[in-house]
Amino acid sequence: SAYHDYAEVEDPVGATTITFGMDIGEPDISQAQGDGANPFLIYTSNSDADLNFYKNKITFRAISSKPIISPLASSSAVSYAYDYKGAFREDGIKIHQIEVIPRFKNEALFYGSIYIEDSTWALKSVDLNLNKGAILYCNDFKIIQNYEAVDKGAYLPVRRELFYTIKSGDNNIIGNTRVNHSNYNLSPTFPKKNFNSEIKRFEVDAFDKDELFWEAKRPITLKESELTFISEYDSLVSLYSSAEYLSKVDSAFNKINIWSFLLTGVGHKNSFKGTEFRFRGLINQIVPLGVGGYRHRLGGYFNKEFKNDYLLETEGQIDYGFRNKDVKGKVGVGLTYVPLKFVRTFVRFGDYYDLINQNAAFTAVLSRSNYVRTQNISVSQRMEVLNGLYAEATVSFQNQISIDDLELVDYSLLAFGDTADANLIETLNTSTSFPDYKKAEVALSLKYRIKQKYYIKNNKKVITESNYPTLGLTYRRGIPTILNSEVDFEYIELSAEDDFRLPQLGYSSWKVSTGTFTNKNNLRILEHKYFRGSDQGLFADPLNSFQLLGYQFDTRNEYFQANYIHHFEGAILNKVPLINKLKLQLAGGAGTLLIRDINFSHFEAFGGLERIFNLKLWGESQPIRLGGYFVTADNNLDNANFRFKIGIDFYDSGTKKWNY
Repeated sequence: SAYHDYAEVEDPVGATTITFGMDIGEPDISQAQGDGANPFLIYTSNSDADLNFYKNKITFRAISSKPIISPLASSSAVSYAYDYKGAFREDGIKIHQIEVIPRFKNEALFYGSIYIEDSTWALKSVDLNLNKGAILYCNDFKIIQNYEAVDKGAYLPVRRELFYTIKSGDNNIIGNTRVNHSNYNLSPTFPKKNFNSEIKRFEVDAFDKDELFWEAKRPITLKESELTFISEYDSLVSLYSSAEYLSKVDSAFNKINIWSFLLTGVGHKNSFKGTEFRFRGLINQIVPLGVGGYRHRLGGYFNKEFKNDYLLETEGQIDYGFRNKDVKGKVGVGLTYVPLKFVRTFVRFGDYYDLINQNAAFTAVLSRSNYVRTQNISVSQRMEVLNGLYAEATVSFQNQISIDDLELVDYSLLAFGDTADANLIETLNTSTSFPDYKKAEVALSLKYRIKQKYYIKNNKKVITESNYPTLGLTYRRGIPTILNSEVDFEYIELSAEDDFRLPQLGYSSWKVSTGTFTNKNNLRILEHKYFRGSDQGLFADPLNSFQLLGYQFDTRNEYFQANYIHHFEGAILNKVPLINKLKLQLAGGAGTLLIRDINFSHFEAFGGLERIFNLKLWGESQPIRLGGYFVTADNNLDNANFRFKIGIDFYDSGTKKWNY
């Protein structure tokens, strides 16, 4: 009914954001999870974590990626030792203090004290810390939780307090959350269908309460310094939303200096009209490894936010190749409307060099064989049809043109060196030849998160999670005769993916997909199903790629692909003396690919060691996972292979998950 996180607000004038990333696999049409909330508030409602010590495990992803074993768990003797510290009386009732001692220092276990009421054996209080070796995002974590008998035989929490610190750049953020519970109703009645996928709800005016409201409702008296902070916060919010200050923000964005000219780009922003545009900086205009050699690319965007939460987005680029003296470019215009349904229409058109295999290995991305000239115009419509069911329909018209007549640069030698396989270099350096043709295509992508959880906040639908697999369907139809289209094909693909936990043994992730062309009356090589090749020395996302597959495979018939990885999260090595001090974790998995038209069967397996580090990136702490993996593979086209690879994975603090 009332909400305010009092997140520390920083002066946005002159702020610069630098981002980087790498995507492997098909574009995700579903709405991303997370709402960009204050990351320093780890517990804002009961839905963040069920802090119930009577359960065997406590899931608190903001603190630990692994479920925390309760000291009262049925199997707690395996994980904990206990020491009786004595007894005392409180309100005439004898209370026993028991020290909780974790047997493994790097496991998700508590240490501290629990307090048990004599004769009833009810839990009266916990004063527990979490092992630092199990903490991912914070530096340390402590919980104090008090229980009272709210009814005969019913002991429930009346007070819980969380203490934690988070490393942020050069600072330590000290967090303290205090929650009071009262007025329990042990026999509630709910209307039918009250509990559904919406896990919580914010009233429309929950964000508009003034300080007088909070003073009357707040159950805990704040310190003078805290009240001063709130007053200063309100003043800053008022300042940062004032017309005078917005003008300063716009001026800072619009300012041109050597860094904006070289790196961040030159643009103009008008906060009052909701408009913003920017052109790329000089460094971002340089494309040394473009098709045909060096290309110079001008690019930018224009966006407009409307008062009804509509968003207009435009993007465009134009580039020039000096070797072939050719001009290429493309433009995209999109409008997002009906925000609660994520409805977006996007129009794209242009004449540009495009990748044949959009998810090619790094080496193949540089090769001549992976490029084609495309003249394209397309319209895409994306929306959430039902809760968890996302759809995107695209209609496109294209001229596909071979680049045989272009003068190209030999990039493959840069990737392989002069000692590389001559046949391989020749294959990669030779452009894909085909007669030019026209194509009209309709594509439909569906993605369904079964029983997707969500909540509405500030007129936005925030996606949280689903405990069930995610299903996918892709349908493509090449339509002949329309606008002289020459293709005639039909393709359908089904997929499923999920992750799950094994009790005390870490978590697994898997993905399965299969597809086929049901119509191949006029199927060109560009429309084949392509698979991502393997990278030299790099362990790529094992759910969307293979490690020892080769550089590129495609098919015009049926295929089946399955990938699996399991992270033990220290479940084994944390229990080995001396080795557990290294904080290493085991991981392993496998994958298979079957392609009918070349009678191809590929199987690979891998295993290795991983370690989590907190890397400081531009003043913020970013958990990363480094791994070294031994990979072996065998298929019916090549001899058995064995390689060592290095991988790096990033933790997403929004979804509280790793990429794989």
